[in-house]
Amino acid sequence: MRLTRAAILALARAFDRGTGPPGRARERALKARLRRRAARGSLSLTRRELVWLGEWKTPRIRPLIARNTAGGVRGLTAAAFMTRDEARRLRLLLGLSGVGMPVASVILHFAAPARYPVYDVRVLTALRRLGVRRRFPPTPAGWLGYVACLRALARRHRVSLRTLDKALWLAGSGGPAPLHPRPGRAILRSR
Repeated sequence: MRLTRAAILALARAFDRGTGPPGRARERALKARLRRRAARGSLSLTRRELVWLGEWKTPRIRPLIARNTAGGVRGLTAAAFMTRDEARRLRLLLGLSGVGMPVASVILHFAAPARYPVYDVRVLTALRRLGVRRRFPPTPAGWLGYVACLRALARRHRVSLRTLDKALWLAGSGGPAPLHPRPGRAILRSR
């Protein structure tokens, strides 16, 4: 399969149509709040924000995330956002109850959408379909490779990481809709 800029944009638009305006508005609002907090130099998450981000990724982890204290969330997320060491940043976030690689990636993405994609099995599936042979296990090293791979693809196709992320999520979710959003027009083409 081959991915083109036009395919990425079409898939991302199809993803947005499936998400709905309320979900996109809440996503934009939280990203804006975190951006303002980062500009003041005091970026951390509240317990409520962590719960929302966890549910945004997968609602079934709510009981695990609810085990975190407000102080623990604030302290670990502040430390994670302050360090320059990407692997340490990830390890700190993984120290929160209920936070695995996918939720940690969501936290990083919402805090810095231009720097971080969302780690997702559907995106991994799409990458394999595109011929990417490298594996990206849910480890700090795997995460760093995943981020580098998606950043390179986004640069190559002149799209944002979030746009690429949405497109790959839809392409990897299976079914004919992501591959052919309009009759007669293939989005992902064979080589």
